[in-house]
Amino acid sequence: MEADGVIPDVIDEVPPSKLSVIYPGGVEVDSGKELTPTQINHWLVINIKGSDISSGDVIASYRGAGAPKGTGFHRYVFLVYEQKGKMTYDGPRESGTREFRINFSIRNFAKKYDLGKPLFGNFYNAQWDPYVDERRKLAGHKYKQHHNSSSKMETDGIAPGTVDEAPSAKISIIYPGNVEVKFGGELTPTQVKDQPEVKWDADPSKYYVLAMVDPDAPSREDPKFREVNHWLVVNVKGGDVSTGEVITEYRGSGPPKGTGLHRYIFLVFEQKEKLTFDEPKTASNSRAHRLNFSIRKFAKKYNLGSAFAGNFYKAQWDPYVDERNKHTVD
Repeated sequence: MEADGVIPDVIDEVPPSKLSVIYPGGVEVDSGKELTPTQINHWLVINIKGSDISSGDVIASYRGAGAPKGTGFHRYVFLVYEQKGKMTYDGPRESGTREFRINFSIRNFAKKYDLGKPLFGNFYNAQWDPYVDERRKLAGHKYKQHHNSSSKMETDGIAPGTVDEAPSAKISIIYPGNVEVKFGGELTPTQVKDQPEVKWDADPSKYYVLAMVDPDAPSREDPKFREVNHWLVVNVKGGDVSTGEVITEYRGSGPPKGTGLHRYIFLVFEQKEKLTFDEPKTASNSRAHRLNFSIRKFAKKYNLGSAFAGNFYKAQWDPYVDERNKHTVD
């Protein structure tokens, strides 16, 4: 590490122990040995219990080496620090795009959270190979997707109206008949009366919260019942909604006649662990416990942080609403 300038460029002293890093195919990181970008990725995980990385809180998801063509070798440094206790991270998070990666300083990060010196370390060198260009194409697609989702939610007042910041990832929502939710597109109450199929880019080892709310009740001009809780599922394992605990059963859109378009917002939050929730349960045909819900307060109560995935559609009254209301109980 000293010979390759990792000391003092990245950290002040050599870690006392070697970190074992093995990629798929048995490819081992060995103190500066050259590997190809096809084999690697950048990473930041905190609150790891013991040495089980799957138990940790992912701040920056794993991303392989991507040295630009013609820039020679880059050093990719792995470091492990011991925390004094469980950390509360207050910075931005990243999920697949290049955001929050550039101009990061592990030295400053360690100082901010009082981590001291790293206990373990290892590194490799890598230069450009053709995989880098393929990876950049994918990153560009994800950035475009993030930009589109953020701008739509900001333009329609969802951020900061319902959540503080727009999610960085998209939730895929498909209703029966292959009716797709497309960031702010208009659908009818008839089209969305049944529970949709919902997917997002999930870590299979994590638990998630899925919520659907209407902030425009009874109308966007007079939202005195903001928000209506249309669907709330917690402790969802990975991205399989059927594994979750349903607090509020799905109830499709029912905007009153003459109140114009309502926004129906889907949000996914990552839980830090499996949680116990104390909210009362609500059946699909019941209005109980739905009005004046706040997803912002709910997320704060359970320390969920910011929503990382989202989507929404708009809907206004159609004749199905009156039919639905005939079968509704308080």
